Amino acid sequence: MEKIELINLTLDEIRRAAQMIESVRVQILWSNSVLPDSVKEEITADCTEQLERTRLALREVLEDIAEFLNDKDMLSGVDCALTKVSFDLIYERKTDEDFE
Repeated sequence: MEKIELINLTLDEIRRAAQMIESVRVQILWSNSVLPDSVKEEITADCTEQLERTRLALREVLEDIAEFLNDKDMLSGVDCALTKVSFDLIYERKTDEDFE
């Protein structure tokens, strides 16, 4: 496989796994299971922590590739304008409420 195909496959698997974790987190929160509250809280905290670690790791990958693009002068003003909102949200400079 080509590198880009492997990157896309990796991203698809990350999305799938992250969605599974989020689904478990939500199901545990809203379930009427016989699990003790302490177990539910532990599971949801673990899921939340894993999602945050994944988000931060992906942000580092994005930063690396964006720096490469910038260093090689592969970005135009239009590219920067189109990604400004996304980067503001990803790097937590703004929240979704800033755009309402």
